[in-house]
Amino acid sequence: MKCSNCGQGIQKTWSFCPNCGIRLNLRENIEAHPPRGAEYLEERQEYYDLVFKNFKILRSMGDILYGEAEPVRPRLNDFGHINILNLRKFSLSCLSPEHGYTLYKIGKIIGHYLVNAGIRNDPKIGRLIDKLNKPEKPWNIFENKTLQKKCEEFWIKLGIGFIKLDDINREEGKLKYIVKECSSPRIHSTRPPCFMEMGILSGMAEALFGRFWDGIEHRCKSHGDPYSEIEIYLHDRKEEPVMELLTKDESNSILNEVVGLMVDRSEIRSDRIGDFFYIAIDQAMNYLLVALSPGHAILSKHCGKICGERISREAKLRGINDAFNYLRDLFLYSGVGIIRIEERIGRIIIKMDESIYASGVENIHMNLCISLAGFIEGALNEATDQKWEVTETKCIANGHPNCEFQCKLIT
Repeated sequence: MKCSNCGQGIQKTWSFCPNCGIRLNLRENIEAHPPRGAEYLEERQEYYDLVFKNFKILRSMGDILYGEAEPVRPRLNDFGHINILNLRKFSLSCLSPEHGYTLYKIGKIIGHYLVNAGIRNDPKIGRLIDKLNKPEKPWNIFENKTLQKKCEEFWIKLGIGFIKLDDINREEGKLKYIVKECSSPRIHSTRPPCFMEMGILSGMAEALFGRFWDGIEHRCKSHGDPYSEIEIYLHDRKEEPVMELLTKDESNSILNEVVGLMVDRSEIRSDRIGDFFYIAIDQAMNYLLVALSPGHAILSKHCGKICGERISREAKLRGINDAFNYLRDLFLYSGVGIIRIEERIGRIIIKMDESIYASGVENIHMNLCISLAGFIEGALNEATDQKWEVTETKCIANGHPNCEFQCKLIT
């Protein structure tokens, strides 16, 4: 076994890692390294700079909108299934509703990326934004049809959904967006589940307009409405958004719905947009979650394990060969990665090319596929009715040519 925090070799009977001192029980791990609030990310500009510098997929977002983008992943292409994103979101929120705030604020950071690394990538549009962003006429930036059309096109090309700016209320400092075909149109909920889309719109407004923007979802397809309606509002100081968070039970129910859709391979959205997201969204969310704190890294693996167990149970997997064959096919279909299995004495090695989370990432000395290690572990546990330990031992983002997972049966 290895310590989940520092990688030091440990024994399963130990309570503490002799190298870093972390408690080795999951619950105690999280208590010892509590996940920091997402405002920690917003306060540290180096995260923003590091991701832009080292994640090729983010730097190439503008090519998606304005020209031919050379794929970072030549075999799989640079899109992943939206339910991979949904599994990640709702497994986290079913552990604690407060993680809805974390995902919302990560959405805001992604919104900044969409503007600064994407829409501004065309010098003409960049100059237009600078020209429109005048203190004496600040609302011109939202009233300009050319710019709003670019925002709409970008959402479609990245697979986020269809947006339309429906109303501008200058007096109250509010914008109303109609959103269709978002990431979770087939789920059912009494509370708004589109916290990432709400965050992305708020972050885009901040990047275009300046000052602080936050959002609230008034209508949602998950409630039976024909579309989602998101209002974002302007304010002068940083504050928590007004959000009606999902309960644990509701998040748990949504996660089960997503698992069912994933196993059935049901179509989620119309052919106009399809069921695949540009993986820059997945990579940004994954990095920001894993890098946020040791507690979040631990939670990422635990959430992956929950998803793997439920997928295995829903797909009725039986035995190790059944599990590996299913995972190989699922990862390929959903754009997670291309895996091959190698059996060695006392362990099984999974090698993965074109990882959804690490492809195109420079060597940032991190393993980024922690949640996938948890996913594989959960699937093996459920399919074999035995206890497995799966560890990511190599990662593209740690300077290796591919990602590698070591699977060991715990006897």
